[in-house]
Amino acid sequence: MIEEIGEDRMITSTRSECVGKRVVKELGIVSGYDDSWRAIRMSVSMTEYIQTAIKDMEKEAKKLGANGILGISFALGDSTKPVVIGTAVLLEDE
Repeated sequence: MIEEIGEDRMITSTRSECVGKRVVKELGIVSGYDDSWRAIRMSVSMTEYIQTAIKDMEKEAKKLGANGILGISFALGDSTKPVVIGTAVLLEDE
């Protein structure tokens, strides 16, 4: 899964690399979740929940100066607060 839309959009991927880009610097582990869905999570599609959680994680990564998040994984075992986790990185074209 690689997503890149527009220049201001963060590159996100479950992979540890991004074709055509190289990692200049790793900025740290970031995480995200969507607490607003907590009360009604069972009636919301998991895809919608994950997309919102990734947007939350992107906000954290942008604070670190990242333009990408690689190695995204989904910690969905805890039904009270599933979390998405990844590594915030600074990418540049190869």
